[in-house]
Amino acid sequence: MKLPIPDDWDEQTNGYMFLIACVPNSPMWRSHYRGKFYELTWWKVWDKDTGQINDAKAVANDVYKGLCMANCDDLILQLIRIADALEAIQQSEQTAQQNQETREILDSINEILGGDSVVPPETVPNV
Repeated sequence: MKLPIPDDWDEQTNGYMFLIACVPNSPMWRSHYRGKFYELTWWKVWDKDTGQINDAKAVANDVYKGLCMANCDDLILQLIRIADALEAIQQSEQTAQQNQETREILDSINEILGGDSVVPPETVPNV
């Protein structure tokens, strides 16, 4: 059975998405899955009556070239490390904001007291 050529996608409007799938970690299973992606680059899988085969093949070739297979455990560990790093950045930004607000309050207090420094602004850490 030939596949209909997708007509609901425009690269400029829709772009691409990232697909993650964990498959059995064996040479034969990996080759079966890689082969299924590769089949989409062949003209004979597409129904010519539903669109331009060369356009479908070109998209399939781009997808196939970007196909990456990695150990799922390694990928999950890397995603956890990225999430942890993003959380640390967010916490750092929140701390910097709090320090800025503290400096502004101290400046206001010092101004009210006529310039006599209650707490020197340099004691508030810069982050």
